[in-house]
Amino acid sequence: MPLRNNFERQISLMRGLKEMLSAYEEISVMRIGRVRGHVLATRTFREGLLRIFSEVRASRHAEIEKILRRPPRRILPLHLKVGIWRRGKETNPDSRLPITDPMPQRPREAAVLLSSNQKLSGGITQSLFRRFLEHIDKTKPEAVVVAGVVGRELLRQARPKLAFKYFKLPGEHAPLREHKAMVRFLRKFSEVNLFYGKFVNVVDQIAATARITSAGRLAAAASPGTPPARPEGGRFNRQNDLAAPNRNTDYLFEPELPAV
Repeated sequence: MPLRNNFERQISLMRGLKEMLSAYEEISVMRIGRVRGHVLATRTFREGLLRIFSEVRASRHAEIEKILRRPPRRILPLHLKVGIWRRGKETNPDSRLPITDPMPQRPREAAVLLSSNQKLSGGITQSLFRRFLEHIDKTKPEAVVVAGVVGRELLRQARPKLAFKYFKLPGEHAPLREHKAMVRFLRKFSEVNLFYGKFVNVVDQIAATARITSAGRLAAAASPGTPPARPEGGRFNRQNDLAAPNRNTDYLFEPELPAV
């Protein structure tokens, strides 16, 4: 009889554990779904923003070419318009509006590794870190930046003498100000190569790379065999932007582009 009572207690305990595990499973599924939706929505927004930016740049370049094809204007006499340097001569059309964006001198490149704060992230961490390590050994960037505790520890073990800048990786609901320190630091560089884990589904992530230049262009490659295209000199690349498959919208500038 005591043995039967012991079995009944164990059965009751196991049923309670089953109900508790089922509740935790449902909570985990809901949280994973929320995170997945947030990641996909953020990615869609970023890609749409980059597409619009590329279209506006292409429209701007087309508008500049249209302006430069206009017949040259006569400069008014000096006594009629203040600020004219030469009187009675034609202006140089190329001096009215630059084709390329002015670019201040900046350090060349920063390589950034986005890692996790916890080690329970599977094989993606080692795969991403190996790719990051190969890049910095090959290119010797001006600055090496690491975000996340795991990446910091791996880099200290692999390259103990390498100087790098570390930023704490904010949590899921961290305020925007916690991201500003890293953004301010990276704005000093003309090119940023970003290494991160790209979400595929609940089980899988892939090691991905994004190259961001001072001209505002962003190119991404999901595998080492497909490196992103680099804009010529970090400036506006007319051939790439005008031939972009997503460029199907023309933008009007009001007032005219020189006034803008």
